Amino acid sequence: MGLIGLTLLFACTNVGAPMGLMASAQASSSGQASMPGITEGTTRVRESVPTRIRIPSIGVNAKIMPLGLQSDGSLQVPPNAYLTGWFTGGPRPGEIGPSVIAGHVHWNDRWGVFERLSEMLPGDLISVIRADSTTITFRVTRVSHFKKTRFPTDLVYGNVDYVALRLITCSGYSSGRRAYLYNVVVFARSVDIPNAPIRTG
Repeated sequence: MGLIGLTLLFACTNVGAPMGLMASAQASSSGQASMPGITEGTTRVRESVPTRIRIPSIGVNAKIMPLGLQSDGSLQVPPNAYLTGWFTGGPRPGEIGPSVIAGHVHWNDRWGVFERLSEMLPGDLISVIRADSTTITFRVTRVSHFKKTRFPTDLVYGNVDYVALRLITCSGYSSGRRAYLYNVVVFARSVDIPNAPIRTG
């Protein structure tokens, strides 16, 4: 589902590159890819794929589809403005580690589902509904902008010892280059599931 070449002006085609982590991922006995440090024994709640995301503070209520990797190792992007996508190479929402959900800020002359992602603030709530009808709620801890050429793969996709969520879209459109130069990343952690303490050192 690589989408480079199918996008028009203002479309966001690159939302980070987890290929360095995926290169060392090992397939679990269930056939799903598992990230370094993520094993079946670390699951805090019953596994279930995410199906919908709701973010009241920015008016998001959208379906979630699965996303893999493009041929260049970057994360695939959803095929229209309204869908979001969960990176299947990482944890499912509710598991220990960073689940990653991406969406467009703009697509084919339409504003995308994550148009207002950069407006989010620490303390905002995010709800992820899963196929087993359970809902995992996350609270935003940080909103950051990163140059695409210096995207912090380890910070965004790397393992953590608590139930985490990352939301990613593009930002910083350059009319001269006709491309987005930055990614905005929302960092959040679960409020429903006991988490390990935040490390300050």
